[in-house]
Amino acid sequence: MAEREQRVAFIDFLKGVCIFLVVWGHSIQYLSSSGYDFWNNRIFIFIYSFHMPLFMMLSGLFFIRSMSLPFGVVLKKRFFQLILPSIVWGGGVTIFIYLLAKFLNHTLIDKEFIYQMILQSPFSYWFLFALFLCTVLAYISYSVFKNKIFVSAFVTIFIILILPDFCFEFVATKYMLPYFWLGIILSAKKLFFNDYGKSIFIFSVVLFIILLFFWKEEYYIYKTGMEFYHFDLKSGTFQSMDWKHRLWVVSFRYLIGTAGCFSMYYVVKYVHNRFSLKYLKKKMNSIGIATLGIYLISIKLNLLLEKLGEYRPSSEFIYNFVYTPVISIFILWLCLKMIAVLKKNRISKLLFLGIKTN
Repeated sequence: MAEREQRVAFIDFLKGVCIFLVVWGHSIQYLSSSGYDFWNNRIFIFIYSFHMPLFMMLSGLFFIRSMSLPFGVVLKKRFFQLILPSIVWGGGVTIFIYLLAKFLNHTLIDKEFIYQMILQSPFSYWFLFALFLCTVLAYISYSVFKNKIFVSAFVTIFIILILPDFCFEFVATKYMLPYFWLGIILSAKKLFFNDYGKSIFIFSVVLFIILLFFWKEEYYIYKTGMEFYHFDLKSGTFQSMDWKHRLWVVSFRYLIGTAGCFSMYYVVKYVHNRFSLKYLKKKMNSIGIATLGIYLISIKLNLLLEKLGEYRPSSEFIYNFVYTPVISIFILWLCLKMIAVLKKNRISKLLFLGIKTN
């Protein structure tokens, strides 16, 4: 029992580290002055290459327990947990921000800004939509193939990858699905690599560092998507692409993402188990438990900070390692305070945080 509690505590600690990286990456992106090329910021590249794949892998680790539940129960739970708060924060909260700005006579937040925030909400919360779709696809496939986990994973990943990119949420699902299945397989087969941890860690770190040096802007899914051919919905026509080059791009993403996931997993596990760090562990665990709420709230806060003022220190070092980390810590603190308030009411806890009280 103590071993299980220690493992759960480590996962919360790891999730806390991951959500800090998410907020830090968003801060580098949104707090930069106009014209700044954050795509080629080395810290942004480092964070982007693995942080959401690791989150998706961790989501898969705990999804295996839901496979035994009825599909309707799983679907309903995931909808209230993921989709409902995305809609509320994307629409309702955005409109509230506009009304508050009008009341305060804040001219920078106008109707156009609010309109864009509402339109970009599905794009902003793409991870939650992708997680919802991964959940549905994995559950259906696992049921169809009678609990044959490797067959289920291969079939769903293959089918979804050969389809065109219908929208960005679908692109994100294609990118994330293998990591979700990786988490499920690691959990179902008890593959936590305890016997080969050191070898896997060294191999993953070396590979990850090497691949970072070869990162190109086209490896962002925002830039090139995931499709091997293009289908135009309006005209109903197919357009050929250089599928060999696209195969390399997609393969590179998965390779660096997987290497980054295992590298961070073992680094954080080593730090967590090796050092006492009671205060840090306590804080990171409390952050790790609240990752969904932090993700939902922090995106809105970063968008507001982007609108309310553009300032970037001239020193890249100061921007990466002082300015944006300090802002990120402040955002995390503010998110936790807001979450504590929202948890006090059963309705607000459901609508804003996706937490359903029985």
